[in-house]
Amino acid sequence: MIERSPHRSIMVTMILMAALSGCKNFENALGWKASPIADDLIGTWKVVEGPDAGVRARVSRRNDGSLAFELTYPENTKSTAKSGKYKHRAIFRADLLGSGPVNVLQLRMYTYAEFDRDGERFWDSSQGFLFQRVALTTDAGFEVHRLNLDALGKVAEENYAGSDFKIDLESFTECFSEDVVTSLWLDIWDSLEEESRIKLVEVLETDQEELSGFQQEIARLAELEVDPYAELAHIRNCVTALLPTESLEQIFLQHTDRVFSGGTDQYVRD
Repeated sequence: MIERSPHRSIMVTMILMAALSGCKNFENALGWKASPIADDLIGTWKVVEGPDAGVRARVSRRNDGSLAFELTYPENTKSTAKSGKYKHRAIFRADLLGSGPVNVLQLRMYTYAEFDRDGERFWDSSQGFLFQRVALTTDAGFEVHRLNLDALGKVAEENYAGSDFKIDLESFTECFSEDVVTSLWLDIWDSLEEESRIKLVEVLETDQEELSGFQQEIARLAELEVDPYAELAHIRNCVTALLPTESLEQIFLQHTDRVFSGGTDQYVRD
């Protein structure tokens, strides 16, 4: 029988706690140059068709060359950031980048913020980037094509499974869903001797009420069933956020219509 070190068990538990962040924005930016159609986006717009129908947008050029977006939403538009909140306005900066016929809006997520009608901001600082394809239309408007993360994840797997693409273990564990990560607590907790559990509680400075809540949660997870294919898809899609610049560029160029198939918003001059 292999004896477990209580200190090692505590260390593993602490690592798993850090892995609860879940999926995130794309880590790497594109290396393309500014798109020649970037100035065509400057002005005021309204979305007449698509998931964001009813949104109004004001786009301006900043001194650093980036585009500044200010979006105003219809009543009762749910916040992207906070459950139970409704956004009235959102702001962010982005770069419209181009390579051949493909133009991609690269959102700088550290600049993104949402506000309610009273001006309260409810968005925690974020990092990384999001991507949307932009295409001009014949009526002097433009379309925004959203990423289809499932399609992107499948394309990335088809192209890079078995390749030299590697990520560190910590980044990989951050792609586990919260239920999966928390369920690992159950195995660790059950494997600990009583003395080790006491030391763990002391290290985490957990009071009795928090401990009781934790025990109830792992009891719930012991009975939980998950869709294994949905879990695998979640991990696959999350891993794509860590793809290097060159890989993202290749996918966006070679599989444009397939990966930017997550919904289209039609913008016209307001």
